[in-house]
Amino acid sequence: MHKAVRLLSKIISGALDSVIVDYRDFAKPQLVVHVKNQEIFFLFLLLLRSHSRALCQSLCDLTAVDWLGLAASSRGRFQLVYNVLSYYFNTRIQISFFVSECSNVHSVSSLFCSAVWLEREVWDMFGVFFIDHPDLRRILTDYGFVGFPLRKDFPLSGYEEVRYDETSKGVVYEPLEMSQELRLLDVLNPWVVQDSTLSLKVVGSLIG
Repeated sequence: MHKAVRLLSKIISGALDSVIVDYRDFAKPQLVVHVKNQEIFFLFLLLLRSHSRALCQSLCDLTAVDWLGLAASSRGRFQLVYNVLSYYFNTRIQISFFVSECSNVHSVSSLFCSAVWLEREVWDMFGVFFIDHPDLRRILTDYGFVGFPLRKDFPLSGYEEVRYDETSKGVVYEPLEMSQELRLLDVLNPWVVQDSTLSLKVVGSLIG
């Protein structure tokens, strides 16, 4: 299998100039591919799925990383990470590339059926839009949800709160309001003795 992975690495490096291949020789070798130009990404996945030395016919996972404030503006804010699997060679390949907030990414749902749900999740959580997707809707949050929860500029408390209203007999959305008691929480643990002298007496009484 090590020879197959190394051969696949050479094939990918020789076929396309816009990719950077990193061969990681751990207990189970893995290829990590960085695509410098997202315009060739769809063709690159088509190559991995169809090439006789690759046969990566399964998309196991798709996620994104928000590099807000850490990445250069020319590189893009979001890093999309695809994990594909070749059953024939028992090899996993991780492919990633950067996109900006305003970029549209070509959907790979025509190549992998699992991408239909995975791309909906990335759209729902990060706001990365996929063109040519058959049904790009929110999948984890409500349809009326505003914002994208996994973006680093999204507040941890959110913008709205949900509760059940007895009058309307239904769930209502309201602007988030935090009471003053919740803003000034006493984080000290009442079960931890702060006085060292007292703590020694407590320990001594327990031993004695």
